[in-house]
Amino acid sequence: MSIRNKNVFITGPTEGIGKATALALAQDGANLHLLCRNPSKAEALRGHQSASGHIRPGQGHQ
Repeated sequence: MSIRNKNVFITGPTEGIGKATALALAQDGANLHLLCRNPSKAEALRGHQSASGHIRPGQGHQ
């Protein structure tokens, strides 16, 4: 099954397992929607070379 062009929502994507998962899925062509509390960390992840163009940071609510 291909993940290319599928929408994937990830919580906690800026560190640890969530970050590794986000980068791997982006590299495989998934369209990621990041749900996180720190928008600046999401933007830093978006700038990662392997994820470029596939990540759409969102802002969570506390």
